[in-house]
Amino acid sequence: MLSKKEIRFLEKHYSLNIPPVLITEILGDLNKNYKNSESRDRVKEFAQRLDPSSKINIDAKYLIEDNLMGRTIKMQNVPILPAGKIIEGVDGKKGMFCDEQKEWKYIRKWKNGDFSIEDNNFAEMWREITRSVNLEPMVKKYKKIFPMLSNDMQNIETYKDAKNIAIRLTENPTYQLEILQLMMNIFRIDNLIQEKVLKRWKIRGINLLNEFAPYAYYCFLVTLTFFIALSAEIIGTRSTNLVDLHYIFYLPFCMVFTSADNVQSNFAKIFLKDTQDFIEAINLKADINGIIMHWDNMPEHDKKTFANDYGCYPPEFKYSITNKIWKKHMKPRSKPLSSEKKEQIGKKILEDIGPFLDAIKKSR
Repeated sequence: MLSKKEIRFLEKHYSLNIPPVLITEILGDLNKNYKNSESRDRVKEFAQRLDPSSKINIDAKYLIEDNLMGRTIKMQNVPILPAGKIIEGVDGKKGMFCDEQKEWKYIRKWKNGDFSIEDNNFAEMWREITRSVNLEPMVKKYKKIFPMLSNDMQNIETYKDAKNIAIRLTENPTYQLEILQLMMNIFRIDNLIQEKVLKRWKIRGINLLNEFAPYAYYCFLVTLTFFIALSAEIIGTRSTNLVDLHYIFYLPFCMVFTSADNVQSNFAKIFLKDTQDFIEAINLKADINGIIMHWDNMPEHDKKTFANDYGCYPPEFKYSITNKIWKKHMKPRSKPLSSEKKEQIGKKILEDIGPFLDAIKKSR
């Protein structure tokens, strides 16, 4: 776990994409007796580690449903956020206003140690769900659905092997409709939505699921790979492994993925694109501490100069993971702007957003 100072520097150099499942797991730490100070303090501490500048991705279940219904879900290494509201300023110009995400209202409440009976009931329900998960019957179910898996088990030695078999099964043109129906059942898609999806399938006449609904297909491929690896005993039957898997559903919405969990790490490595990077959590922690040490040893004047000239750019360390990540994904450092130029830009921004702020106030 990172300290508060480590998190502060992490958020300085990385924009965090928070999966909703993380928020659920945090609240799940509430004790059955929600007034228990130890469990309340634990949830409060976790909530305080989340910075409002971070983004909370839309829940994967909704994205899967939308994708099956025909909405394009862009898997371009950036978070998928709730739609904003078009605002027209008094000067006639238009802009988009994105209000605070509803999850932050709960997180802010937890940061202050404010927990309701509803929070406790949800936490208890979540713990009951995770306790009741039994992966062994699920493995038998998958083997029954895909009988050919029994013949492939002896050839599966790695996560990559499991993924390759999952691809072969899900891209077989003969079974696309059956796999679509199985996918919707596994992801518990509402019956009414299922009917609309099947209607769209017939109208579109697309033969392959990875073209019909790419993101939904991706999530199903991840899930099937998991159960194939489970069947081959590469993964253990610990119930929380299935919860951990949900984080991989958000992999297409980040440039960098990090984890200390073995299952998540192995899945991230086989599903990452060339435009993404994986950092072992222990290595990221060490790198952040190297940056902190460098920063702490800088004279105050140099700190102000660096912050003024380069903002959130990391220091130029040859072997720094963060430095390499920035050079790969971000624009190169530009020549520092003069104080006069920064002041001009600041005034221009205020002039531009002023009419929109007035319009936002009027719309509320």
